[in-house]
Amino acid sequence: MKFLPVVEGNAGHLASRDMTSCTDRLVYLCRAVKINEKVRIRMENGLLSQEGRRAVRIGFTNASPLSAGQGLRDSLPSCVVPLPEYLCLPGAQIEFWINYAFFVIIRASDRKKYYMKAEGLNLHEPLFVFFDFCGSMSTVRLLGSRKGDRTSCSSASSDARGSEEQALNDNLLNFSLLADDNANSDQTVFREAPTWQVNPAWSHTRPLVSTQGSSRSAHRQTADNRGLKRRHPFSVIALQQRKYEQAGKLVAWSLVHGGPGLKALDPHLYQLMCGVQMELSDFDWRLIPDADVQRKAQKILSCTTAEHLCALQSDLGDWISDCGFPGIYGTNICIQDVPKIYSYVVRHFIYLRVSNMINQFTEGLNSCGKLWDVVKANWIDFMPIFTKTNERISRSSFGSLFEISWSAEGTKRRVEEEETIYCWDLVLKMIEEQETELRFQELLVFITASDEVPVLEKLSIHFYQPERRGCRLPHASTCMMGLFLPRGVKSQAELNQMLLRAVRDSSGFGKL
Repeated sequence: MKFLPVVEGNAGHLASRDMTSCTDRLVYLCRAVKINEKVRIRMENGLLSQEGRRAVRIGFTNASPLSAGQGLRDSLPSCVVPLPEYLCLPGAQIEFWINYAFFVIIRASDRKKYYMKAEGLNLHEPLFVFFDFCGSMSTVRLLGSRKGDRTSCSSASSDARGSEEQALNDNLLNFSLLADDNANSDQTVFREAPTWQVNPAWSHTRPLVSTQGSSRSAHRQTADNRGLKRRHPFSVIALQQRKYEQAGKLVAWSLVHGGPGLKALDPHLYQLMCGVQMELSDFDWRLIPDADVQRKAQKILSCTTAEHLCALQSDLGDWISDCGFPGIYGTNICIQDVPKIYSYVVRHFIYLRVSNMINQFTEGLNSCGKLWDVVKANWIDFMPIFTKTNERISRSSFGSLFEISWSAEGTKRRVEEEETIYCWDLVLKMIEEQETELRFQELLVFITASDEVPVLEKLSIHFYQPERRGCRLPHASTCMMGLFLPRGVKSQAELNQMLLRAVRDSSGFGKL
């Protein structure tokens, strides 16, 4: 990992702004960064400008440095994090990264963390990091990056190979999310960063919030459906150790014991796994994690004329043939075959390429009473269990999840339980109409320790006698997936406050 130097003579791991310059200057890292890849820098020198702005600002953008000078800056998402003065003192070291919850996290030398919401970014597109030097003079040294056990060191210099544009493209190819992670993108690319005028909207970002520990709420804000998007490195070792079979067994055990389903597979991938013959011409190429494959898939779909098809044969013919479609060079190939070509490419990358792992996973599912054979035979019924449906939880659907454990009819306890259930229905109505801070998802996690609806088991409501003194709050048993409510609640406002306290003030069991 290197900088794209902005001043002649700067080393690839050292970036600075000329103190005689009157304009703000941006400098990029030479390649895109991964989600949760921690970049480490050290402040060699940093002063506040005369306007009192921060000496250094860290930015994330989906705009490639190659297209930066082509007027595309305003059309692509960007986010800038202003650093406080005490993080810009000479000698200060910081580590920063962006996570799947759309938070930029900065860790100072004293291990204190700062969180800032990164609004407007597309995490499914390549992310580039740049530094905005706003002070009279600022110098930053890049110490490297790490993700898990993998590191990228910037201390060693290397010669620029080929043209500047080709070298940068090489770095983009190394960012491939499904490529071998042992490949290092440590080329030095000498390309002057553009002198853009900073977007005024960047200054209206949320202030940094300091915390000694990680924010639980931040990590809960994950994408609704990563499906194929979430990064899972290819691991032959995991295949040899039959880890995928173990994963299949765990999912099967969860299902047969009434737990949540996987709900992570793309619907197209799930149907391919079930042996359903289907066309993939409508598959969204943005779901493919590899940025290079995304670009090539988009180029295939952009073919609309015979000339475009000839150019496609020349540029990507061998690659398409390797994906299982040698007919790209056939004499009868025509523009009407473009959806077929696209389908073959998609099938190769989302299914055939990882078929060994898929087969091992389904073997694990079949180890529990031939569960996968049952799924394949009834794949339509099981689709909501294995794929993300994004169905909104309503009052009626949430209420239908519960079975009520009543006392005998005609007893005083039964009358008090009916009063409580009446208030319970009114609270559910308040949640649906957003008249309370409580949410269905919070109640679901509180009762089941999972944010997904159980597929093979009902939830239950039980009752307890309220204390004469004090207030005993509602509680839950995640093992039996049961909610315990007090008898004789007189109003929905009272029950709402009790549930809100129980859910928000509890330490939490965690989510499965």
